[in-house]
Order: sequence, then C-alpha cells, then structure tokens
Amino acid sequence: MEEVQIEQLAEFVRGLVRIPQDGRQEGLLPGFEGLDEDIQEETIRKVDMLERALHQIRILYRRLDNELPVEEFLTSSADVEDGTLVYTPSTSHCRGQSTTSPSQLQTRLLVFLLLHHGTAYKVYDIIDRFVNVVWPYLHPLDFERTRTGAMRCFTNTRCAANMLRDYGLLRYTQVEAYKTWVLSLPGFVVASKLVESRVWKPSERDRCHWIGLHPEILAAWKSVGTYDAFTNHLSNVCRPEEDVFTTFGDVLRVAYRLLADYWGCLLLSDMTKSDRIAATRVCLQKLAATECIDEFYEEFSACLYVKARFKDFEGTGDQRA
Repeated sequence: MEEVQIEQLAEFVRGLVRIPQDGRQEGLLPGFEGLDEDIQEETIRKVDMLERALHQIRILYRRLDNELPVEEFLTSSADVEDGTLVYTPSTSHCRGQSTTSPSQLQTRLLVFLLLHHGTAYKVYDIIDRFVNVVWPYLHPLDFERTRTGAMRCFTNTRCAANMLRDYGLLRYTQVEAYKTWVLSLPGFVVASKLVESRVWKPSERDRCHWIGLHPEILAAWKSVGTYDAFTNHLSNVCRPEEDVFTTFGDVLRVAYRLLADYWGCLLLSDMTKSDRIAATRVCLQKLAATECIDEFYEEFSACLYVKARFKDFEGTGDQRA
C-alpha cells in the first residue's frame, strides 16, 4: 500500500471521528486537550477510539480475529471517494513480502546493547526501545501480532537474543538470568566492530548459514587477527587514555587465546548445532574461570565511552522521552 493511500486513510479517520471540546468532561477519553496543536496526535487519538468501537462490534458478533490477511491488504487498494472508504482487493497474491528475521536483528541488537550497557533495562524495555530505534527499517508485517498476542518484531528480537545467548555473546549468570540482556566479552568484541558502521538498518537476509548467527558477526571476529587488534577493538569504545588494558594485560592475553579457541569451535562445520553450542560453552567456562577476568569485565564496563565516541550515530538514544 502506498504512503499516499495511508495518508488518505488518516484523513478519513480524522473526519469520521469527532471529539467534542469538552470530551474529557463527558468521560469519552482522558488527555484530549490541545489536540488541534498536533494533527498527528489527534489522528492517533481518533484511531484509538475507533479501534475500541470496532472491537465492541467484534465482541457483539463473536468474531475477534481479523480474517483479512495483512499480506492481501497491503497489496490491495484502499481509497477515499466522496467520504467513503473504497477497498479494492488485489488480483494477485504477493508472496515476496516477508518479516525481518531474528538473524537480521542480531547485529543491531548487539550494537544497541553496547550503546546502552550499564542501563538497568528489563528484557521487555530493551525490546521496546530497540524496536523503536530500528522502526524505520521494519516491514509492516513485522508489526503484526502472532496468535500468542505478541508483536512479531518483539518475538523475533527475543529469538535473536536467545541465539546470541546460546552462543555466549550475551551473559547468562545468576545476575542476568532471564531478567535482562548484557554483552559478554566476545559480545563486546563483536559489537565494538559492528558499531563502527553506524548503521541501524537490519542486516541482509541470510537463509543458508548453518550456525544460526548472522555472517556479519563471524566477519567481525575475523577482523581480530592479532592480540593488538583485539585490544584495539575494545579500546575504541572506552574513554581515552584508560589503563585498564595495561593493568589487565596478562588476563587479556589468556582471554584472547581462549576466545580464539571459542571462535574456532563456532566455525566448525562438521558438528551439529547442539554440539557446537556445547563446545563453545566449554571455552567460555574456561574464560569465566580465568583469574581476575571478572575484575577486568567490571573495570572495562566502567570505562565505556560509547555514546560520546559515536555521538554522531543516529539512534544512539531512544527517540522517546
């Protein structure tokens, strides 16, 4: 459906619903004062009211589900003629449209978690704010609700995080559990490379990768060919002149070797997915057992300077208040 048609629908709704100036006193809906000052807000308020009214009709007729496939609606025509909405169904069924897959969201989610590291968001808040940032690049189908009631882009973001956590790019300790998502050390390495692109648009679809991680994640590690490259990646997201990499030099050299083993297991093509995940977890357990690695993680987290380093990056903050 063309944007001009959607604008016509918005104008149609504005004319279809009238809210008296004293509507708040009449008990229609709260918060209607000053809507003339913001036509977009006025439209949304009227859409809210219209949706409530239409839902009551569904309840009356016991037909709660919308039986018009959204794919069909998006390829059809909906025009306003003489104050009437004229819907012309599409004569062809377009099967080329698809939602943004979880793997396409993985890279941008890592960047989002890097930019917001240290902020105590719960999982739902992370998803909500992340979707708000990538919103301009999502397809209308991403905003459809599944039969469970969840919005598809929310579900796919959760699936993306689950895969990242399965492979150890997100931490899973008693502190995080399922309450929040926090980058692990390998997650920091990848995110510190990905953030350099300053891109929020989801990655290109990759249908055939056997690992379950997007190839951009694997490519990010390949750029870490030496110990110096490893520390440079991490230092690029820290405050200038931090000595954490000197203080924990011995720890980081051990961590680099273990991470090389971790990525080696990750790229083995002759293993099942479950065996590969198990092998990577063994490497990460060795990393977690490394002396002073927790102290480094805390010190490194404290000296992150990402938003300031990438302050020209559109979307570093949530677009809402």
